[in-house]
Amino acid sequence: MCDPGHHATGGGYKINNGTGQVYQSLPVFGVSKEPRGWEIMATGSANGTVYVICVPWG
Repeated sequence: MCDPGHHATGGGYKINNGTGQVYQSLPVFGVSKEPRGWEIMATGSANGTVYVICVPWG
């Protein structure tokens, strides 16, 4: 998640181990509909790391 005053402009992921397939990679929105983070959705038993790119906003 981004720090207060920052918005997410992009993100991604890295599968560390296991098997599975990522089928969604999308922003997470805050209460005011601002992009605040990044999430992925996957099948299987893979585990990994999700990254978010945040920039100052406002």
